[in-house]
Amino acid sequence: MERSAVEACYLVMRVPRHDGVIGELSRRIHGTFHDSPNFIVGYNALLQAGIAGHVIMEERGRRWHNETLDDTLERARRHLHLSTNEHDSMIMDFLKERLVLREGQYWWPDWMRSALVWWRPGTT
Repeated sequence: MERSAVEACYLVMRVPRHDGVIGELSRRIHGTFHDSPNFIVGYNALLQAGIAGHVIMEERGRRWHNETLDDTLERARRHLHLSTNEHDSMIMDFLKERLVLREGQYWWPDWMRSALVWWRPGTT
């Protein structure tokens, strides 16, 4: 990035909740809490590379919603990179506990925020 940058490098990363649904399902299925490549992982990688970038965090997050429980299951399977239905029953039970049915849609309790990290090459 730095070789291509004219004045600054900008990196936008997802900021997952510490108690997010996908993260908890990942812990149950894969044995480790993981909710996609995200700000925590990315910023730590930058620090290890000697880059302490400036951070601008979104104040409010956006919430996901789906029309049907089947759609929520498909979203969970996609995020968890599952290609079989081996865990579908457990996932569905968990989603029924955690999601909220409101106005005919299933709302995820998680919010998704973004963080913008930026730095000027050669100045960190």
